[in-house]
Amino acid sequence: MNIATGLKARATSYLEVSSVLEEWRQETIPERDNLYGGTSGDNQAHVIVRATFLDLLFRDESVNTFIQTLVDSTPRDEYLHHLEAVLDEQDAPRPLAANIGDTKITFNHGLGELSNSLNLLPADDQYHLSEFLNEFTAFFDNDHVINKIVLDTWNFITQLGFPYKWILLEILTIYMGRCFIDGYTWTFLGNLEIEDNEETAALPEGKFNFEVLPGETVHDGITRLRSEVSEFEEEITRFVEKLPNGKSPNKNIASLRKYTQWLFLHKVAGQSIRSISTKSFPGEGDRRKDIYNGIKRAEHILSLGS
Repeated sequence: MNIATGLKARATSYLEVSSVLEEWRQETIPERDNLYGGTSGDNQAHVIVRATFLDLLFRDESVNTFIQTLVDSTPRDEYLHHLEAVLDEQDAPRPLAANIGDTKITFNHGLGELSNSLNLLPADDQYHLSEFLNEFTAFFDNDHVINKIVLDTWNFITQLGFPYKWILLEILTIYMGRCFIDGYTWTFLGNLEIEDNEETAALPEGKFNFEVLPGETVHDGITRLRSEVSEFEEEITRFVEKLPNGKSPNKNIASLRKYTQWLFLHKVAGQSIRSISTKSFPGEGDRRKDIYNGIKRAEHILSLGS
């Protein structure tokens, strides 16, 4: 269920929370700037593997249990129960999604906020609840508390064998989402993108001029134009570090996802390479080397992110 982020008339829906968190992710986890691939193809492969890995990660019971411990450390439930007690006392009408954890109704109907009900309460009660909510949001301004959450999360992912800042930030994204909506999960599978420097770097000031020379033919003019455009492009992009294209991973997407699943099963779920081999290649003999090599490949690609 949504926790209203203020006593506002408009809803704070599942989709609105997702939008805010997506904006935060885009500002906090820039794909290209934190990737260490030697080619654009390497970085594209990383995005494929990362998306598959995160999709598996946030389905894992141990990961969700850990995130729930972070959520439980906030005064969230205290706020909710207090809010419901005041609503009961005032006999105020409730929206359909006023039950704690009713994410399905929240999503389907966009009624996850309690703002409309709060607006029906006496001014004194609105003020009291507003103050209580301020205490809840102030929880996130406490450096000691946030540092502990970050440290606990870092220790958790390090024990899993993936000490990468981007995983830390993704887990913190889900944690923040679940402080407002029960069951909030990773919804960005199609939103991972690479922004190469050449696409985002600001160009220096410059002006390109081309004049047709007297008596110049179409062929000669176009040839000269192309040459001058090439020289101008080189001039304005001389400080932009471009990666070589490398090998595109597009033909190997299925294999990369399979390698990532093996990596997850082995390092997160704790399955042996022999067990993964038997299930992945039934009746094909000993394929442990294939599993091992695939895991190493996925592991290397994941390491390209900071």
